[in-house]
Amino acid sequence: MKIIIPQNIFASIFAFVVSKELHANIEVKPASMITSELESGSYDLALIPSLDLLKHNDLFVSSKTAISFDGPISNSYLYFIPEQANVESVLLRGDVSINEIVLSKILFSESYKINPEIKLDSGEIDFENNNYLISGNENLEHLIKRNGVSFSESLAEIINYPYSNFIFAAKDQNKITEFNSLISNIDENIDDKLDTIVSQLSLKSEIVSFLKNNINSVYYEMTENEITGLHETMRLVFYHGIGEEIKEIRFV
Repeated sequence: MKIIIPQNIFASIFAFVVSKELHANIEVKPASMITSELESGSYDLALIPSLDLLKHNDLFVSSKTAISFDGPISNSYLYFIPEQANVESVLLRGDVSINEIVLSKILFSESYKINPEIKLDSGEIDFENNNYLISGNENLEHLIKRNGVSFSESLAEIINYPYSNFIFAAKDQNKITEFNSLISNIDENIDDKLDTIVSQLSLKSEIVSFLKNNINSVYYEMTENEITGLHETMRLVFYHGIGEEIKEIRFV
């Protein structure tokens, strides 16, 4: 089974605890490319940004495994200019997907009652003069020093459930069934092996401590809470007029 995952530490942690057979067939690509690679038939299974379902709602989704957050740990963080009076613009950078593009607009409207200009950025970073929403591993360089605000925690507060950032999907229902059968007790396995995993990720000591202290706000198992959170996120997007309503997510 060929699997494609995004290039962030949370997907990497997942890859460390699966069987050797699955691990050997995992490839890594930017989050924005994952679903198109899956649709092309190049892979059997993909860990996709959850809002990719808005345009690919024919995909089957694992009801057993995902990557969800509801606390300080997140794949994306907000960084604000110190002591600014108004947030007029926010730059998106890093491994950006549709989730950050769409949900950042909703988050600023719901939580901050503002509507800043949001645009992609790949230039030299300047925290003193720009607000940022950074996705993926670039946060490992800035999170502690710049006191990043957890994007996932902010979203979880709006939907009142964990925010499912990435979900496992396939075009073939049987591939999801097979995958589900190969995954068990993943949260427990990650907790048990976390010291070994982080030692292989070449992380700064501050990030290691942050992960260990807050790993209980990251969920790799899809429970009723995470499933409800995914539905609530989709409803939130629909209520804000950004996408069509998804009547049913094809869980397996």
